[in-house]
Amino acid sequence: MSNSLLRALVDLRDRQIQKSRVAFSNRLSAIDRLTDETDGKQREVISRWLDVFSTLEKTIDKDIGSIVKLEPIYEEMSQIRGIGPMLTAKIIAMVNIEVADSVSALWRYSGYGVGKYWEDEEGKVQAPQVGMKWIKTGELQDEIIIREVEEKVLVRIVVNPEPEWKLVEMRDRPLEGWLLPYNKRLKTTLYLVAQSFLKCGSPYRLFFDNAKLHYAVTHPEWKPAHVRDASMRKMTKMFLSHCWLRWRLLEGLPTRQPYAHEKLGHETYYAPEDFGWGKAVDVNHWIEANHKPKLTQLPKVSQRRLSNPK
Repeated sequence: MSNSLLRALVDLRDRQIQKSRVAFSNRLSAIDRLTDETDGKQREVISRWLDVFSTLEKTIDKDIGSIVKLEPIYEEMSQIRGIGPMLTAKIIAMVNIEVADSVSALWRYSGYGVGKYWEDEEGKVQAPQVGMKWIKTGELQDEIIIREVEEKVLVRIVVNPEPEWKLVEMRDRPLEGWLLPYNKRLKTTLYLVAQSFLKCGSPYRLFFDNAKLHYAVTHPEWKPAHVRDASMRKMTKMFLSHCWLRWRLLEGLPTRQPYAHEKLGHETYYAPEDFGWGKAVDVNHWIEANHKPKLTQLPKVSQRRLSNPK
């Protein structure tokens, strides 16, 4: 199902209405703290517009809530402990699950993927192996054009490295002058999801706690903030892998063997239903006849289990 209307409403809410409501609220608070000098008439106008944007935000939240329920994945995702209706709506609005034909594609689009980058002899990242950037029309040579806007063009570039550079794989990151290879707003939304998982004691916290113990042993040089970020990343990627699988199944789209089994040779399988999702297909759907994974037993999840409506 197309989520273009949902995306438009989420964009309108986050980029305009909510920002305006917060701006007028801050201005009103400044006036009441006497840090903003203004007369009574101006305060009345600011207060009235704050009410307008607050009402608009409530109205658009209601519309988003009614439209997102049409998406097959909504009921399941919104039942996961730690994810409310609005976070669910934002994820659904920003992801085209038909285009994400593998979990690694979803990871990369969400900001949790790994890319290839050129690093100089001092270990500083200079450029992606392949990336996109905006250039002036007059600078265009033989690059592949993605989009044209007035006097600028968005191009795809295969970087020609300096002799001393080496190619390395690392997590995707912002690089000055280059377009992000992921959706920044989606990554921010997933960060909020991860924070919520930790606060509410979600079953997904299992991955965070295990990762912290693992990194404390394997990377004793890491600072606590580094360990926390890496552990949250591990937890979020597992959530996305379950989300990808259940969403593709509900949409009737083809799925693949879990990434950890197909690419990394792992044998432990964490079933989505142990984390509050509906039941996935049989494990043997993915695993070859002579390679059965070890099923990890987890504490029962308090949410109700949802069966696959298809």
